[in-house]
Amino acid sequence: MKLAVTAQGKDLDAALDPRFGRCQYFIIIDLDAGKHEAVVNKYATEAGGAGIQSAQLLADYGVDVLVTGKVGPKAARALKEAGIEVYAEGVFARLFVVVKYTKIFWRASRGYAAV
Repeated sequence: MKLAVTAQGKDLDAALDPRFGRCQYFIIIDLDAGKHEAVVNKYATEAGGAGIQSAQLLADYGVDVLVTGKVGPKAARALKEAGIEVYAEGVFARLFVVVKYTKIFWRASRGYAAV
């Protein structure tokens, strides 16, 4: 399972970026492999269509789940068509919290012990 989080920085201590299409980075976390990478959102400064292009970028990386703030209607449609589940920012303030709890829930749902 691959999880993407919109971030204001390149590491797991970065603050979440509430802007989907205009975020600076996507932190893509492969929960099965236990690895992550920061991907620069090259569409953040586009005049239009940043959300749709960002959705395609995540689809190209094989992302299953997105944690972000606001997603516009066109981007939401593109994410849905790509099969990417979207979750609102909620109470998460730091990426490491997202990783920790998502990994626990993912492993528990697969019958593994929590880490």
